[in-house]
Amino acid sequence: MQYGNQAGFNNTTGQNTAVGSYALVNTNSGSQNTAVGYQSGYSNSTGVENVAIGSQALYSNTTYANHVAVGMQALYSCTGNYNNTAVGKQALYYTNSGGQNAGFGAQAGSGITTGSYNTCVGYSAGSSITTASYCTIVGAY
Repeated sequence: MQYGNQAGFNNTTGQNTAVGSYALVNTNSGSQNTAVGYQSGYSNSTGVENVAIGSQALYSNTTYANHVAVGMQALYSCTGNYNNTAVGKQALYYTNSGGQNAGFGAQAGSGITTGSYNTCVGYSAGSSITTASYCTIVGAY
């Protein structure tokens, strides 16, 4: 199901839901993805079972699976690994190859690039983490 200007434009599987202009626009063989918002899931091509809700949420992900991004630009730079969960504006924003991270709050874990297994809860919590793994940060900054 697609609603919006070019939403799901290249979709060949029919098992995706795209709502909003350019949502899942580059998805071709990826399936069971849900994207709601302007350019949400924009770069996804073969990724499966991803959820992107919010303008440009999960924007850069191409092939990886099981990500949840809720909020404007949540998981924006994600291009690798699996099972990241970001809830809040720009949560886990720079995470690219890190996996199994959780960021809850605006900009929570936004500095993580390659670190994995981190949990960040609160406004900008863990924003200074870049490559560290197995960290738990609760509270602002």
